Amino acid sequence: MLTSLLLLSLYATVAAAATAMLDGRLDEHWALWKKTHGKWYRGEVNERHRRGLWEKNLMMITLHNLEASMGARSFQLGMNSLGDMTPDEIRQSLATLTPPPEPQRQSEFLGSSMNVPASMDWRDKGWVTWVKNQQGKECLYSHAHRAANCFAHHFLPRGDEDALQHAVASLGPISVAIDASGHKFAFYKSGVYDDASCSQKTNHAVLVVGYGALNGEDYWLVKNSWGRTFGDEGYIRMARNKNNQCGIALFACYPVMSSTSGVEQQPPAHRTANCFAHHFLPRGDEDALQHAVASLGPISVAIDASGHKFAFYKSENQPRRVSGRIRRTEREDYWLVKNSPAHRTANCFAHHFLPRGDEDALQHAVASLGPISVAIDASGHKFAFYKSGVYDDASCSQKTNHAVLVVGYGALNERTTGW
Repeated sequence: MLTSLLLLSLYATVAAAATAMLDGRLDEHWALWKKTHGKWYRGEVNERHRRGLWEKNLMMITLHNLEASMGARSFQLGMNSLGDMTPDEIRQSLATLTPPPEPQRQSEFLGSSMNVPASMDWRDKGWVTWVKNQQGKECLYSHAHRAANCFAHHFLPRGDEDALQHAVASLGPISVAIDASGHKFAFYKSGVYDDASCSQKTNHAVLVVGYGALNGEDYWLVKNSWGRTFGDEGYIRMARNKNNQCGIALFACYPVMSSTSGVEQQPPAHRTANCFAHHFLPRGDEDALQHAVASLGPISVAIDASGHKFAFYKSENQPRRVSGRIRRTEREDYWLVKNSPAHRTANCFAHHFLPRGDEDALQHAVASLGPISVAIDASGHKFAFYKSGVYDDASCSQKTNHAVLVVGYGALNERTTGW
């Protein structure tokens, strides 16, 4: 009996202490976060413990983003499904890779002498599968798009980011191991992840699917395996050319595919990367142009666009296409031509107003004419501090007070459309 009373008393004390530490102003946000990520806890004490960790992580995220807004950080953080975990719990659950013993490596990457583009994103070429949630499953060589006929792996020179760049440009996505134990890594949202404390002790397998530069910061475009709630739809931009930060080039490897002849072959992506000059087709030869479009893809051409009617061309039954058709032969064959809508904006000598409040008309106008001037209500306090995502504020009124330009439209996260 006495033991039970003591346990009840201890429970009440712990619960009271936990209650006193929590911020009641965040009750609705906590409930929304739990609903968003399907969180449920056994017992009030456990939930309050997790709530306390969530508030601590939220404060860390908020302070970091404040520093980022003042230019002190190159990346932003965001709350995600890991918000109720300690740094140790995150490391023990998600950063569990043990790198292989020092493998046999190439002394140099054979493609290192070739010219490579300044940026690359293999997602645009359809070479990257969707982001999966494989939390707790670490394998440096298990990326499905490479797997079927793969019988060997080649490791790039240790720590050589230049070799890694050339491999990504010429071969395609490259498997790497990184240090993902940093607490802020788990909450990365956007920007270029540049953390001087990130070590060379690799503990997590990821896939480099591209590279580039953002706001003057070189980055690797990295596909993670923690689901789409992590980072930028499952991806993270990690600092490039920063002394092999996070050990990203220590265990970079790519597969060698088998062929019917038994000869090792590279994936076909290497065919696209050796172009460093321009070739002109035979002058005035439309047949050569047709064959080039069919076999190579889009071809740059020069045309006479001075005709008055050219400027007012309208594609029948295709209001969303910012392209035109140019007659090719007497059979009404055509070339499908992508035009630049910018030339439409400079010679405007009169204004036409679209139907009032008709977003469908606005969409068609943007698609067929180019950027459209609009007026909006920009008086909302949060509007002034917008950073990313789709601005959706139910309090935003119909009292327009600010002129802006609609330059496009689309959908983000497959759930929300936006201008």
